[in-house]
Amino acid sequence: MNVDAETAARMVRPYSWFLDRVGAEGIKLTSAGYLPPPEVEAAVAELGLADEWYGKLNRESQTLPLLDLRESAMHLGLLRKHRGMLLATPRGRELRGDPVGLWWHLARQLPSAT
Repeated sequence: MNVDAETAARMVRPYSWFLDRVGAEGIKLTSAGYLPPPEVEAAVAELGLADEWYGKLNRESQTLPLLDLRESAMHLGLLRKHRGMLLATPRGRELRGDPVGLWWHLARQLPSAT
């Protein structure tokens, strides 16, 4: 089964956006280990999370769709925390800008149906 680049890009957009936002420099986390409010606000605006959640949408700990996305990106081996920073893993850096590769990486991480 093949997936075209346009479809893959649309389907992996939240993860692609996160990888692009983290970039090569990473994002400094708050002392509690969360994304800082400006990053939360940017994610909410860019990913359309205001339609999915309620509240001020400026604290990651209170914006569960974003927290879930970041934690899943970490669990899937795309992002990691290190010394108070959120960084792309080597695999995440490799897949940045490659929506088809990211699609297949995510698909391989899904549990088997059998």
